Amino acid sequence: LYMRLFALFLSILVIAIGAAFGAINPVVVPVDFHYAQVQAPLGVALLVSLLAGWLLGGLVAWLSLSFRHRASTRQTKRRTP
Repeated sequence: LYMRLFALFLSILVIAIGAAFGAINPVVVPVDFHYAQVQAPLGVALLVSLLAGWLLGGLVAWLSLSFRHRASTRQTKRRTP
């Protein structure tokens, strides 16, 4: 119960800080993807890049654990008759 409340509090805190950061940085900057260019406020561009990095890092960690679990399961199946 306490972990859920802590996670909720932390999520609300991060959203509030992100909203304040976006409001403080209204300057529009170009974001170049090499094949397309987008104009976005600086705060939004930074928050989107932070979210993308968090998601990609989580995906890599999940895949790493998934492959390790599959290898462990395969070894266990080989050992048991």
